[in-house]
Amino acid sequence: MEEAIALTWKTMADRLRNLRIGAFTMLAFLAAAIVAAFVLGIAPASALLPALAGAGVFFMHRDRAVLFAWEDRVLSLWGASDLCLGIFRQTFMDHPHALKRSLKSLAASLPENADFLVPPAPEILSHRAYFWTRTLLQDIRFSRAAALLFAAACVPASMAWAHARGGEWLWLMGAAPLAAVPPARDILARLSLGLWRRRRRRLGGWIPDPESGFADRLAGLDWSGIPPRLQAEIRTEILTG
Repeated sequence: MEEAIALTWKTMADRLRNLRIGAFTMLAFLAAAIVAAFVLGIAPASALLPALAGAGVFFMHRDRAVLFAWEDRVLSLWGASDLCLGIFRQTFMDHPHALKRSLKSLAASLPENADFLVPPAPEILSHRAYFWTRTLLQDIRFSRAAALLFAAACVPASMAWAHARGGEWLWLMGAAPLAAVPPARDILARLSLGLWRRRRRRLGGWIPDPESGFADRLAGLDWSGIPPRLQAEIRTEILTG
């Protein structure tokens, strides 16, 4: 229990540090873009927009990585230590801390464990399988949004580059970054899928026990934003191990 509590406070500190560094970095890029716009003009300043978007995506990804590491470690301690997940979850759900909303949202993702008993190993495994699959779907949605954001940020710079060369193919050059979004999304989704497969291998690949409740949890997952082809591939791999 002590390790999980210490890890939670460390996670909160890491998230706050990431937020501060990210906010400072974004403000620095924004200030540089404003100065460049006044000194060099709008066209050169537009080249900083991809950097601004990339920095935003990077720090959001770091925050997600911190949250993943926390939940993955807490679930790995469940059943392997003195951690009572129900008590641990309720403690932080009701904690009267200045950051109580952040703590509550952090703990809300954990299994309720309302009876405060350690469930059988197959059920704990099903919770971890559900968590990793939920993270996979979130990663795919995040990467799809990030690809579109970065491509949109590249449009002004692409159009400015075409305009500086006499305006030939102006609109074609403007649309070029957006045309790269579908293949970029597919590549990023495949990278997320590969990471998910490696995580599965840590548990020897899983075929969840029918009595573990995993099928019901899987049905409750949010599959929105996931292409049907990927949905079918993920579901097949879950059921076949």
